[in-house]
Amino acid sequence: MSLRSWIIAGFIAVMAVPYGHAQTQLPSSLKEWHGEYFDKKQGGFFFSLDMKNFRGKNRMVTDVQVTVRDILRQKTFIVSADPSRDPSSVAGQIWATGRGKYNVESIVMVDGSGIKRTWSGSTLYRDFVVKRQCLSNLGRWTITPEGRDRLSVVFNMVPNVFRENGKAKKDSSIAAVLDGFNGLIQEAFGGSRVLTGADNDYSSTHELRRSITFNRQIAMFYKLDLFRHNYNSKAIAGVLNTNDVNLRRCYTDRLDFNDDLRGTLSFTFLLSKQTGTMIKLKNTGGTANDPKLVECVFLELSKMQFPVKENMIGELVYTYDVK
Repeated sequence: MSLRSWIIAGFIAVMAVPYGHAQTQLPSSLKEWHGEYFDKKQGGFFFSLDMKNFRGKNRMVTDVQVTVRDILRQKTFIVSADPSRDPSSVAGQIWATGRGKYNVESIVMVDGSGIKRTWSGSTLYRDFVVKRQCLSNLGRWTITPEGRDRLSVVFNMVPNVFRENGKAKKDSSIAAVLDGFNGLIQEAFGGSRVLTGADNDYSSTHELRRSITFNRQIAMFYKLDLFRHNYNSKAIAGVLNTNDVNLRRCYTDRLDFNDDLRGTLSFTFLLSKQTGTMIKLKNTGGTANDPKLVECVFLELSKMQFPVKENMIGELVYTYDVK
């Protein structure tokens, strides 16, 4: 085969690959850990936030959404951190996940003026490890607004602040707390007893692992009104449907704190042809009176990218129910 024929054949082979074959995987949500026994392939991690210079129009209105990636399995996860917690207090939010090596991919929040602010680790990922039956301390993250829509983040390790309520260290359900960035032990807790127990089904000692199973039927639907631009509603609804899992997660996460949470959330917005996003997004009320639910849905909507060729105003009403 001549060089020219080889180049043409190679070009045809490349062109034959279907467009869009490689799809971006949507991140899953990690659940908070509340002292349950880990299985033998699980651990957890925690960090604290020190929010600086968020005053006036930059004040915070949402939780801080952190995306982490399991490097070996190439899976992404998202956690929602409460920025109002005292950064010097004991570890409050802890997330359970599989053992492995991870990196912090992005940190996102929306400030008081409705601007989505982002930090991306694309050029400087912060790696950390999670080991079985252990908690990884990821230290204190100092976050400040930077420029028009960016965040500046400094990662600092701090001594372990975790304590398990009502238990002596030797009786803890975790083996140790690690420095998550280097994997070294910061403080030992249950130690080898916990590691051995992870491989034991306790059938001989009649001790049972704590296991709670919830069977809940979640209902979520929405009403979209683009007024004189309703001929575009199919395209806009397609994006909303693609992000359905994240909007449901906002609701199911809050059900862990309020089993009776039901009702509606209403939003108005302007779809911008320049950015393809919902700008001037505003919560206009509803009967689901849960600020954290409002914040989560607000953030998810603000992250979406829509195929719009003209500015459009609209109204979106979500209805949530559970049986």
